[in-house]
Amino acid sequence: MKNHDAQPPPDTPREVVLRGEAGWVSGPSADTGPATADDTALARLRADWPNWEVWVVPRAVGGPVWCARRHADRDAVPARVLNAGSAAELAEYIAEAVSE
Repeated sequence: MKNHDAQPPPDTPREVVLRGEAGWVSGPSADTGPATADDTALARLRADWPNWEVWVVPRAVGGPVWCARRHADRDAVPARVLNAGSAAELAEYIAEAVSE
C-alpha cells in the first residue's frame, strides 16, 4: 500500500508560486539556497525608498530590467514607471525623481 502523504526527501528542490503585484511569479522556494546579489539589491532599494514600488523583470537576453514607480502613481494613466539596467542606475533615477 502506497503512502500518498509521504513528504519528498529533504534535498529535493521545491517550487513555489506566489501571486504578486505584477502577476504570477514562480521560482525556487526560499529555503533552497542563499539570496542572490539581485535579491539583496532589491531588498536594499525597497528599504531605501519605502514610498516606491520596486521590482525586477528578468530577461533571457540582456540581463534584468530594474523598475520602480511611486506607490501614489499606481493607478496613473499612462503609467509612470522608471526603468534601468542596474540597481545603482535605478537608485539614481529615483533620487532624481524625488528631487523634482
